[in-house]
Amino acid sequence: MAKGIFMKFKVLILIIAALAVFAGCAHIESGDVTTSEPVTTDLPPQKEAYPVSFENEVFDSSPQTVASLSPALTDILFDLGLSDRLIGVSDYCRKPSEEVKTIGSPAMPDIEAIIGLKPELLVSQSPLASADVIRLKQAGIRTLYIKTPESFEYLCEEYIRLSLIFYGAVDSKDIAVSALSGIDGAMVSAANSGISKRFLIIGAYEDGKYAVMGQKTLVCDIMEVLGDGVYYSEKTEFLGRDEISLLEPDVVIADESIDEDDIEKLFENDPQIVSTDLSVFERPTAAIKDTIEFLMNRLL
Repeated sequence: MAKGIFMKFKVLILIIAALAVFAGCAHIESGDVTTSEPVTTDLPPQKEAYPVSFENEVFDSSPQTVASLSPALTDILFDLGLSDRLIGVSDYCRKPSEEVKTIGSPAMPDIEAIIGLKPELLVSQSPLASADVIRLKQAGIRTLYIKTPESFEYLCEEYIRLSLIFYGAVDSKDIAVSALSGIDGAMVSAANSGISKRFLIIGAYEDGKYAVMGQKTLVCDIMEVLGDGVYYSEKTEFLGRDEISLLEPDVVIADESIDEDDIEKLFENDPQIVSTDLSVFERPTAAIKDTIEFLMNRLL
């Protein structure tokens, strides 16, 4: 019960708290004293939408044009109702229209093309070279690096940050909550399902070894709502058959590219094998809710 209640409000609490921090709300420390006379007014003070700030960036208004070098961030902009502001996307992003230009790949961005488009903001999940950042800044283009999420909470923060930038401190909370409602509902259902499995996640097979997903990965973090991992390393590592056979999971979540029969032969305790497309966690958006619901239904 406690787990279910915690998960039910996890996203909403995170959004409200993070919006307050990222928007740069005023804060009075304990012991501080205000000396100004109270002001009498018939109307409550109006909260301003801008400026909003976090880290070293301050936005005084909503960017009207944006380019994206990340397929995941592009999809999040779609989720937030901002596809009409996209004027440039990477080779791997979906386009809102054919008029939107391509600007290279995340690893090899076409800086000249980006400068030619001159978006007000460029977003990326791959760090840009310092020289490229300087060139873009000189061209009047802001850059925002948002790292690939390793947890459900950070995925939510991506929505929060982009919502704040484009909608301001007044409206961004409702926009972010709405965009996240699907995955939030899936997480709540999973937490309240009563499922508690010992799981192992295998993401790939290469050169006779299996890529076992570490704890500091988004898929493991999300799966913890359905149980506990039996592999305790923080990072993903390739393990041989002998190493994997020492683990005794109740469930093995495996990428659909791996043969289920081969996985079954790895274990003596006969775990349940569930195949799914784990690539959705490599470019995550709120659409992950479909995968969460699929896994929950298979494990019930």
